[in-house]
Amino acid sequence: MIKSYLKRGVSVKNKSIVGTLLAIIIVIVFISLNCSSPGSSKVTIHINLGLNKASAENTFENSIFDRIFRLFTKDAKAQSAPIYIDSITLNVTGSGMESIHQSHSNPNIPDTIELEIPSGPSRLFEVLAYTPSATLRGAVTQTLVGGTTVTVPISMGLFETRVVIPDFTNNRIIQIDDLSLPLTSPNWRSVAVTSPYDIDFSSNGRIYIAVNIGATGGARIVRLDDITASTSIVAPFTIDGGYVALCIDRRDRNNNIIYYATSSQIYRANLDGTGIKNDFTMTGISTIRGLNITTSGLLLIAYQNPSFQAAYSVYDPNSGNGSILSTFNETNFGSSNDAWDIAQINSRIYIAHDDTGATYRYIREFTIDSGNQLIPGATYSTSLFGPHRFINTHSNKIYLINDFYSQDSLVVMSDITGFDRLSYGSNGTGIGTFDFYY
Repeated sequence: MIKSYLKRGVSVKNKSIVGTLLAIIIVIVFISLNCSSPGSSKVTIHINLGLNKASAENTFENSIFDRIFRLFTKDAKAQSAPIYIDSITLNVTGSGMESIHQSHSNPNIPDTIELEIPSGPSRLFEVLAYTPSATLRGAVTQTLVGGTTVTVPISMGLFETRVVIPDFTNNRIIQIDDLSLPLTSPNWRSVAVTSPYDIDFSSNGRIYIAVNIGATGGARIVRLDDITASTSIVAPFTIDGGYVALCIDRRDRNNNIIYYATSSQIYRANLDGTGIKNDFTMTGISTIRGLNITTSGLLLIAYQNPSFQAAYSVYDPNSGNGSILSTFNETNFGSSNDAWDIAQINSRIYIAHDDTGATYRYIREFTIDSGNQLIPGATYSTSLFGPHRFINTHSNKIYLINDFYSQDSLVVMSDITGFDRLSYGSNGTGIGTFDFYY
Protein backbone atom coordinates (compact mmCIF):
# COMPACT_ATOMS: atom_id res chain seq x y z
CA MET A 1 0.00 0.00 0.00
CA ILE A 2 2.80 2.37 0.92
CA LYS A 3 4.74 1.47 -2.27
CA SER A 4 1.69 2.06 -4.40
CA TYR A 5 1.06 5.40 -2.74
CA LEU A 6 4.66 6.52 -3.32
CA LYS A 7 4.40 5.66 -7.02
CA ARG A 8 1.31 7.72 -7.31
CA GLY A 9 3.03 10.55 -5.48
CA VAL A 10 5.99 10.46 -7.87
CA SER A 11 3.60 10.50 -10.82
CA VAL A 12 1.84 13.60 -9.49
CA LYS A 13 5.18 15.26 -8.83
CA ASN A 14 6.44 14.48 -12.35
CA LYS A 15 3.27 15.94 -13.84
CA SER A 16 3.73 19.05 -11.76
CA ILE A 17 7.32 19.43 -12.98
CA VAL A 18 6.29 18.90 -16.60
CA GLY A 19 3.49 21.48 -16.22
CA THR A 20 5.92 23.97 -14.74
CA LEU A 21 8.41 23.41 -17.55
CA LEU A 22 5.68 23.89 -20.16
CA ALA A 23 4.62 27.13 -18.49
CA ILE A 24 8.24 28.35 -18.51
CA ILE A 25 8.61 27.43 -22.19
CA ILE A 26 5.42 29.29 -23.07
CA VAL A 27 6.62 32.37 -21.18
CA ILE A 28 9.99 32.23 -22.94
CA VAL A 29 8.31 31.94 -26.35
CA PHE A 30 6.03 34.87 -25.68
CA ILE A 31 8.87 36.99 -24.34
CA SER A 32 10.99 36.16 -27.39
CA LEU A 33 8.17 37.27 -29.68
CA ASN A 34 8.12 40.68 -28.08
CA CYS A 35 11.83 41.35 -27.73
CA SER A 36 14.31 42.30 -30.39
CA SER A 37 17.29 40.09 -31.18
CA PRO A 38 20.25 40.44 -33.49
CA GLY A 39 20.11 39.35 -37.12
CA SER A 40 17.28 39.57 -39.60
CA SER A 41 13.97 37.95 -40.41
CA LYS A 42 12.66 36.69 -43.71
CA VAL A 43 9.32 38.42 -44.16
CA THR A 44 6.62 37.45 -46.64
CA ILE A 45 4.09 40.25 -47.07
CA HIS A 46 0.66 39.33 -48.40
CA ILE A 47 -1.13 42.37 -49.81
CA ASN A 48 -4.90 42.04 -49.79
CA LEU A 49 -5.92 43.97 -52.89
CA GLY A 50 -8.56 41.41 -53.85
CA LEU A 51 -6.99 40.89 -57.29
CA ASN A 52 -8.27 37.30 -57.55
CA LYS A 53 -4.79 35.83 -57.24
CA ALA A 54 -4.15 32.79 -55.11
CA SER A 55 -1.78 34.47 -52.70
CA ALA A 56 -4.28 37.26 -52.06
CA GLU A 57 -6.05 34.79 -49.77
CA ASN A 58 -3.23 35.42 -47.25
CA THR A 59 -2.21 31.80 -46.66
CA PHE A 60 0.39 31.30 -43.95
CA GLU A 61 3.52 29.23 -43.67
CA ASN A 62 3.54 26.40 -41.14
CA SER A 63 6.49 27.51 -39.05
CA ILE A 64 6.10 27.60 -35.27
CA PHE A 65 6.37 31.39 -35.33
CA ASP A 66 3.59 31.68 -37.92
CA ARG A 67 1.29 29.38 -35.98
CA ILE A 68 1.79 31.47 -32.85
CA PHE A 69 1.51 34.70 -34.85
CA ARG A 70 -1.92 33.58 -36.06
CA LEU A 71 -3.13 33.46 -32.47
CA PHE A 72 -2.90 37.23 -32.41
CA THR A 73 -3.63 38.21 -36.03
CA LYS A 74 -6.76 37.24 -37.93
CA ASP A 75 -6.32 36.15 -41.53
CA ALA A 76 -7.36 39.02 -43.78
CA LYS A 77 -10.18 38.05 -46.12
CA ALA A 78 -9.77 38.91 -49.78
CA GLN A 79 -12.20 41.62 -50.78
CA SER A 80 -13.32 42.91 -54.15
CA ALA A 81 -10.88 45.58 -55.28
CA PRO A 82 -11.19 48.26 -57.94
CA ILE A 83 -10.71 47.01 -61.49
CA TYR A 84 -7.59 49.08 -62.04
CA ILE A 85 -4.70 49.88 -59.72
CA ASP A 86 -2.01 52.16 -61.12
CA SER A 87 0.73 51.32 -58.63
CA ILE A 88 1.59 50.35 -55.07
CA THR A 89 4.25 51.55 -52.66
CA LEU A 90 5.65 49.48 -49.79
CA ASN A 91 7.30 51.24 -46.84
CA VAL A 92 9.03 49.40 -43.98
CA THR A 93 10.28 51.55 -41.11
CA GLY A 94 11.46 51.06 -37.54
CA SER A 95 14.04 52.11 -34.99
CA GLY A 96 17.62 51.04 -35.62
CA MET A 97 17.05 50.15 -39.27
CA GLU A 98 17.31 51.91 -42.60
CA SER A 99 13.88 52.52 -44.08
CA ILE A 100 12.88 50.32 -47.01
CA HIS A 101 10.77 51.65 -49.90
CA GLN A 102 9.57 49.75 -52.94
CA SER A 103 7.25 50.77 -55.77
CA HIS A 104 5.52 48.53 -58.29
CA SER A 105 3.44 49.71 -61.27
CA ASN A 106 0.70 48.06 -63.25
CA PRO A 107 0.81 45.44 -64.79
CA ASN A 108 3.65 44.19 -62.58
CA ILE A 109 1.98 44.57 -59.19
CA PRO A 110 2.68 41.59 -56.91
CA ASP A 111 0.37 40.35 -54.19
CA THR A 112 3.30 38.79 -52.31
CA ILE A 113 6.63 40.48 -51.52
CA GLU A 114 9.55 38.74 -49.77
CA LEU A 115 12.15 40.79 -47.90
CA GLU A 116 14.99 40.41 -45.42
CA ILE A 117 14.19 42.83 -42.60
CA PRO A 118 16.53 43.67 -39.68
CA SER A 119 15.06 42.21 -36.51
CA GLY A 120 13.79 44.53 -33.83
CA PRO A 121 10.68 45.92 -32.18
CA SER A 122 7.73 47.65 -33.85
CA ARG A 123 8.54 47.29 -37.53
CA LEU A 124 5.85 49.21 -39.44
CA PHE A 125 4.79 47.62 -42.73
CA GLU A 126 2.75 50.09 -44.82
CA VAL A 127 1.32 49.57 -48.29
CA LEU A 128 -0.25 52.35 -50.36
CA ALA A 129 -2.23 51.42 -53.48
CA TYR A 130 -3.19 54.07 -56.01
CA THR A 131 -6.26 53.87 -58.24
CA PRO A 132 -7.19 56.63 -60.70
CA SER A 133 -9.57 58.09 -58.08
CA ALA A 134 -8.44 56.97 -54.63
CA THR A 135 -5.58 55.83 -52.43
CA LEU A 136 -5.93 52.67 -50.37
CA ARG A 137 -3.76 51.98 -47.33
CA GLY A 138 -2.92 49.03 -45.14
CA ALA A 139 -0.49 48.92 -42.23
CA VAL A 140 0.73 46.34 -39.71
CA THR A 141 3.20 46.80 -36.85
CA GLN A 142 5.18 43.67 -35.95
CA THR A 143 8.16 42.84 -33.73
CA LEU A 144 10.69 40.67 -35.60
CA VAL A 145 12.85 38.02 -33.93
CA GLY A 146 16.16 37.28 -35.63
CA GLY A 147 16.37 34.11 -37.68
CA THR A 148 12.62 33.61 -38.03
CA THR A 149 10.39 33.42 -41.08
CA VAL A 150 7.34 35.64 -40.75
CA THR A 151 4.17 36.12 -42.81
CA VAL A 152 2.55 39.54 -42.58
CA PRO A 153 -0.99 39.95 -43.99
CA ILE A 154 -1.96 43.49 -44.90
CA SER A 155 -5.60 44.30 -45.59
CA MET A 156 -6.26 47.50 -47.52
CA GLY A 157 -8.85 50.19 -46.85
CA LEU A 158 -9.74 53.65 -48.16
CA PHE A 159 -7.18 56.26 -47.14
CA GLU A 160 -7.73 59.32 -49.32
CA THR A 161 -9.52 60.27 -52.54
CA ARG A 162 -9.13 62.74 -55.34
CA VAL A 163 -11.56 65.67 -55.40
CA VAL A 164 -14.63 64.05 -56.98
CA ILE A 165 -17.62 66.37 -57.48
CA PRO A 166 -21.25 65.85 -58.53
CA ASP A 167 -21.88 68.47 -61.23
CA PHE A 168 -25.65 67.97 -61.07
CA THR A 169 -27.04 70.28 -63.77
CA ASN A 170 -24.22 69.41 -66.18
CA ASN A 171 -24.99 65.68 -65.74
CA ARG A 172 -21.43 64.65 -65.01
CA ILE A 173 -18.98 63.63 -62.32
CA ILE A 174 -15.81 65.72 -62.22
CA GLN A 175 -12.46 64.70 -60.80
CA ILE A 176 -9.66 67.14 -60.03
CA ASP A 177 -6.38 65.37 -59.30
CA ASP A 178 -4.37 68.29 -57.96
CA LEU A 179 -5.79 71.66 -56.92
CA SER A 180 -2.34 73.22 -57.09
CA LEU A 181 -2.44 72.82 -60.88
CA PRO A 182 -4.65 74.66 -63.41
CA LEU A 183 -8.14 73.24 -63.90
CA THR A 184 -7.36 71.96 -67.37
CA SER A 185 -6.99 68.53 -68.94
CA PRO A 186 -5.59 66.10 -67.77
CA ASN A 187 -5.91 67.56 -64.24
CA TRP A 188 -9.65 67.86 -64.93
CA ARG A 189 -11.50 64.65 -65.85
CA SER A 190 -15.20 63.88 -66.12
CA VAL A 191 -17.62 61.06 -66.83
CA ALA A 192 -21.26 61.42 -67.86
CA VAL A 193 -23.80 60.53 -65.14
CA THR A 194 -27.39 61.76 -65.28
CA SER A 195 -28.38 64.01 -62.36
CA PRO A 196 -25.68 63.10 -59.79
CA TYR A 197 -26.64 64.55 -56.42
CA ASP A 198 -24.25 63.15 -53.80
CA ILE A 199 -21.11 61.00 -53.73
CA ASP A 200 -19.21 58.71 -51.38
CA PHE A 201 -16.53 56.03 -51.66
CA SER A 202 -16.47 52.40 -50.55
CA SER A 203 -13.46 51.03 -48.67
CA ASN A 204 -12.02 49.56 -51.86
CA GLY A 205 -12.10 52.92 -53.65
CA ARG A 206 -15.20 52.61 -55.81
CA ILE A 207 -17.40 55.68 -56.32
CA TYR A 208 -21.08 55.51 -55.37
CA ILE A 209 -23.45 58.21 -56.62
CA ALA A 210 -26.97 59.16 -55.54
CA VAL A 211 -29.01 59.95 -58.66
CA ASN A 212 -31.88 62.43 -58.35
CA ILE A 213 -33.74 62.47 -61.66
CA GLY A 214 -37.06 62.99 -59.92
CA ALA A 215 -39.08 61.03 -62.50
CA THR A 216 -40.81 57.66 -62.34
CA GLY A 217 -38.16 55.08 -61.58
CA GLY A 218 -35.57 57.82 -61.54
CA ALA A 219 -33.96 57.18 -58.16
CA ARG A 220 -30.94 54.93 -58.32
CA ILE A 221 -27.43 54.42 -56.99
CA VAL A 222 -24.74 54.46 -59.67
CA ARG A 223 -21.35 52.86 -59.13
CA LEU A 224 -18.13 53.73 -60.91
CA ASP A 225 -14.93 51.75 -60.45
CA ASP A 226 -13.07 55.04 -60.92
CA ILE A 227 -13.19 58.21 -62.99
CA THR A 228 -11.75 56.39 -66.02
CA ALA A 229 -14.67 53.95 -66.18
CA SER A 230 -16.39 54.17 -69.55
CA THR A 231 -19.71 52.91 -68.20
CA SER A 232 -21.43 52.94 -64.85
CA ILE A 233 -23.23 50.14 -63.04
CA VAL A 234 -26.68 50.79 -61.65
CA ALA A 235 -27.09 49.01 -58.32
CA PRO A 236 -30.48 47.26 -58.03
CA PHE A 237 -32.28 49.55 -55.63
CA THR A 238 -34.44 51.76 -57.85
CA ILE A 239 -37.64 53.57 -56.82
CA ASP A 240 -39.64 56.53 -58.12
CA GLY A 241 -38.38 60.02 -57.45
CA GLY A 242 -34.79 60.76 -56.55
CA TYR A 243 -32.11 60.04 -53.95
CA VAL A 244 -30.83 63.23 -52.38
CA ALA A 245 -28.03 61.93 -50.15
CA LEU A 246 -25.87 58.92 -49.40
CA CYS A 247 -23.01 57.81 -47.16
CA ILE A 248 -21.09 54.56 -46.72
CA ASP A 249 -20.19 52.88 -43.45
CA ARG A 250 -16.67 51.52 -44.08
CA ARG A 251 -15.88 50.26 -40.59
CA ASP A 252 -16.03 46.63 -41.78
CA ARG A 253 -13.72 46.67 -44.79
CA ASN A 254 -15.17 43.43 -46.15
CA ASN A 255 -18.83 44.34 -45.70
CA ASN A 256 -19.55 48.03 -46.29
CA ILE A 257 -23.08 49.32 -45.74
CA ILE A 258 -24.61 52.12 -47.81
CA TYR A 259 -27.20 54.53 -46.43
CA TYR A 260 -29.17 56.60 -48.92
CA ALA A 261 -32.25 58.80 -48.69
CA THR A 262 -35.15 60.34 -50.52
CA SER A 263 -36.46 63.58 -49.08
CA SER A 264 -38.60 61.62 -46.60
CA GLN A 265 -37.08 58.16 -46.04
CA ILE A 266 -33.68 56.65 -45.23
CA TYR A 267 -32.65 53.29 -46.71
CA ARG A 268 -29.85 50.87 -45.91
CA ALA A 269 -28.38 48.10 -48.06
CA ASN A 270 -25.28 46.09 -48.79
CA LEU A 271 -23.19 47.52 -51.62
CA ASP A 272 -24.58 44.92 -54.03
CA GLY A 273 -28.12 46.09 -53.31
CA THR A 274 -29.11 43.14 -51.12
CA GLY A 275 -30.44 43.35 -47.58
CA ILE A 276 -32.45 46.53 -48.14
CA LYS A 277 -34.03 48.09 -45.06
CA ASN A 278 -36.57 50.85 -45.76
CA ASP A 279 -38.68 51.08 -42.60
CA PHE A 280 -36.61 53.50 -40.54
CA THR A 281 -38.64 55.69 -38.19
CA MET A 282 -38.77 59.23 -39.61
CA THR A 283 -40.93 60.95 -37.00
CA GLY A 284 -39.96 64.63 -36.87
CA ILE A 285 -37.75 64.38 -39.97
CA SER A 286 -38.75 65.73 -43.38
CA THR A 287 -37.08 67.25 -46.44
CA ILE A 288 -33.81 65.38 -45.93
CA ARG A 289 -30.86 67.00 -47.68
CA GLY A 290 -27.67 65.51 -46.24
CA LEU A 291 -26.38 62.28 -44.67
CA ASN A 292 -23.06 61.41 -43.12
CA ILE A 293 -21.85 58.71 -40.76
CA THR A 294 -19.65 59.03 -37.70
CA THR A 295 -16.68 56.85 -36.90
CA SER A 296 -18.90 55.02 -34.38
CA GLY A 297 -21.60 54.21 -36.95
CA LEU A 298 -24.18 56.86 -36.07
CA LEU A 299 -25.94 58.75 -38.84
CA LEU A 300 -25.82 62.54 -39.10
CA ILE A 301 -28.88 63.97 -40.86
CA ALA A 302 -29.47 67.49 -42.22
CA TYR A 303 -33.17 68.11 -42.82
CA GLN A 304 -36.29 70.18 -42.17
CA ASN A 305 -38.31 69.73 -38.99
CA PRO A 306 -42.13 70.04 -38.74
CA SER A 307 -41.73 73.70 -37.73
CA PHE A 308 -39.96 74.41 -41.02
CA GLN A 309 -36.64 75.02 -39.31
CA ALA A 310 -33.26 73.72 -40.31
CA ALA A 311 -32.41 70.75 -38.11
CA TYR A 312 -29.45 68.42 -37.61
CA SER A 313 -29.80 65.10 -35.82
CA VAL A 314 -27.60 62.34 -34.49
CA TYR A 315 -29.47 59.15 -35.41
CA ASP A 316 -28.91 55.55 -34.30
CA PRO A 317 -29.75 53.28 -37.27
CA ASN A 318 -29.14 50.11 -35.27
CA SER A 319 -31.72 50.75 -32.55
CA GLY A 320 -34.91 48.99 -33.66
CA ASN A 321 -36.18 50.91 -36.68
CA GLY A 322 -33.86 53.77 -35.85
CA SER A 323 -34.01 56.48 -33.22
CA ILE A 324 -33.01 60.12 -32.88
CA LEU A 325 -30.40 60.50 -30.14
CA SER A 326 -30.28 64.30 -30.28
CA THR A 327 -31.38 67.20 -32.48
CA PHE A 328 -30.17 70.73 -32.95
CA ASN A 329 -32.86 73.07 -34.35
CA GLU A 330 -31.82 76.30 -36.06
CA THR A 331 -34.23 78.80 -34.49
CA ASN A 332 -32.43 81.96 -35.58
CA PHE A 333 -31.04 81.24 -39.02
CA GLY A 334 -33.68 81.22 -41.74
CA SER A 335 -35.89 78.47 -43.08
CA SER A 336 -35.10 74.79 -42.80
CA ASN A 337 -35.30 74.30 -46.56
CA ASP A 338 -31.82 75.77 -46.53
CA ALA A 339 -30.29 72.98 -44.41
CA TRP A 340 -28.17 71.37 -47.09
CA ASP A 341 -25.46 69.06 -45.83
CA ILE A 342 -23.63 67.70 -42.81
CA ALA A 343 -20.15 66.18 -42.59
CA GLN A 344 -17.63 64.87 -40.08
CA ILE A 345 -14.07 66.05 -40.64
CA ASN A 346 -11.64 64.78 -38.01
CA SER A 347 -13.52 65.14 -34.72
CA ARG A 348 -15.62 68.09 -35.87
CA ILE A 349 -19.08 68.21 -37.41
CA TYR A 350 -19.83 70.81 -40.09
CA ILE A 351 -23.15 71.90 -41.55
CA ALA A 352 -23.82 73.83 -44.76
CA HIS A 353 -26.72 76.29 -44.59
CA ASP A 354 -27.97 78.19 -47.62
CA ASP A 355 -30.51 81.01 -47.75
CA THR A 356 -32.18 82.40 -50.86
CA GLY A 357 -32.60 85.65 -48.93
CA ALA A 358 -28.80 85.92 -48.63
CA THR A 359 -28.97 86.52 -44.88
CA TYR A 360 -27.95 83.16 -43.45
CA ARG A 361 -25.41 81.61 -45.79
CA TYR A 362 -22.83 79.96 -43.61
CA ILE A 363 -20.85 76.93 -42.47
CA ARG A 364 -21.21 76.07 -38.79
CA GLU A 365 -18.91 73.88 -36.72
CA PHE A 366 -20.21 71.48 -34.06
CA THR A 367 -18.79 68.95 -31.67
CA ILE A 368 -20.56 65.86 -30.29
CA ASP A 369 -20.40 65.35 -26.54
CA SER A 370 -20.50 62.04 -24.66
CA GLY A 371 -24.30 62.15 -24.70
CA ASN A 372 -24.38 62.45 -28.50
CA GLN A 373 -25.53 66.08 -28.26
CA LEU A 374 -24.52 68.50 -31.02
CA ILE A 375 -22.73 71.47 -29.44
CA PRO A 376 -22.56 74.54 -31.75
CA GLY A 377 -19.28 76.35 -32.19
CA ALA A 378 -17.86 78.86 -34.64
CA THR A 379 -19.61 80.05 -37.80
CA TYR A 380 -18.05 81.08 -41.13
CA SER A 381 -19.99 83.13 -43.69
CA THR A 382 -17.54 85.38 -45.55
CA SER A 383 -18.48 85.69 -49.25
CA LEU A 384 -20.46 82.45 -49.32
CA PHE A 385 -23.19 82.83 -51.94
CA GLY A 386 -24.64 79.33 -51.59
CA PRO A 387 -23.15 76.67 -49.24
CA HIS A 388 -24.48 73.31 -50.42
CA ARG A 389 -22.59 70.03 -50.48
CA PHE A 390 -19.40 68.98 -48.69
CA ILE A 391 -16.98 66.98 -50.84
CA ASN A 392 -15.47 64.18 -48.78
CA THR A 393 -11.84 63.64 -49.79
CA HIS A 394 -10.99 61.93 -46.45
CA SER A 395 -8.36 64.58 -45.83
CA ASN A 396 -8.35 67.15 -43.04
CA LYS A 397 -9.64 70.07 -45.10
CA ILE A 398 -13.13 71.44 -45.76
CA TYR A 399 -14.23 71.10 -49.41
CA LEU A 400 -17.56 72.81 -50.15
CA ILE A 401 -19.78 73.31 -53.20
CA ASN A 402 -20.65 77.03 -53.25
CA ASP A 403 -23.57 77.56 -55.61
CA PHE A 404 -26.25 80.14 -56.39
CA TYR A 405 -27.71 80.44 -59.91
CA SER A 406 -24.93 81.77 -62.17
CA GLN A 407 -22.34 81.58 -59.39
CA ASP A 408 -20.53 78.26 -58.95
CA SER A 409 -17.26 77.42 -57.25
CA LEU A 410 -15.46 74.89 -55.09
CA VAL A 411 -14.33 76.37 -51.77
CA VAL A 412 -11.39 74.80 -49.90
CA MET A 413 -10.06 75.81 -46.47
CA SER A 414 -8.23 74.16 -43.61
CA ASP A 415 -10.63 75.05 -40.81
CA ILE A 416 -13.65 77.10 -39.81
CA THR A 417 -11.64 80.35 -39.63
CA GLY A 418 -11.16 80.30 -43.40
CA PHE A 419 -7.70 81.84 -43.02
CA ASP A 420 -6.39 80.04 -46.11
CA ARG A 421 -9.61 79.85 -48.12
CA LEU A 422 -9.27 79.31 -51.85
CA SER A 423 -11.95 79.10 -54.54
CA TYR A 424 -11.78 77.14 -57.77
CA GLY A 425 -13.81 77.29 -60.98
CA SER A 426 -16.75 79.35 -62.17
CA ASN A 427 -20.17 78.89 -63.76
CA GLY A 428 -20.27 77.08 -67.10
CA THR A 429 -20.37 73.77 -68.93
CA GLY A 430 -16.79 73.22 -70.04
CA ILE A 431 -13.48 72.32 -68.41
CA GLY A 432 -12.79 74.40 -65.33
CA THR A 433 -16.44 75.35 -64.80
CA PHE A 434 -19.44 73.98 -62.88
CA ASP A 435 -23.22 74.17 -62.92
CA PHE A 436 -24.31 72.66 -59.63
CA TYR A 437 -27.81 72.59 -58.13
CA TYR A 438 -29.26 76.00 -59.15
